[in-house]
Amino acid sequence: MEKPDSALELQHVFGYRCSDSRQNCHWNCNGDVVYMTAALGVVMDMECNQKYFGGGEVANTAKNVANDMDAHCDDIMCLQVSEDRTTAVTG
Repeated sequence: MEKPDSALELQHVFGYRCSDSRQNCHWNCNGDVVYMTAALGVVMDMECNQKYFGGGEVANTAKNVANDMDAHCDDIMCLQVSEDRTTAVTG
């Protein structure tokens, strides 16, 4: 079987991961909130527009052997913003 000739487009993310992690909500240099939920990093500006990072299409394989170099294949557990607030990293 071949995969369909279509793609999903993320429109909005609801939720915030805080049940098992702490200190994971930050401000960037533009004053936007940077946080994580599920396997996605989110940047939300004050007009409630969202941008996403760390997400993307991954192979349908077991999480312990999945290649996560291009996108997270499991929930994000940590997020940090650089001191100058221009770069965010997730793991």
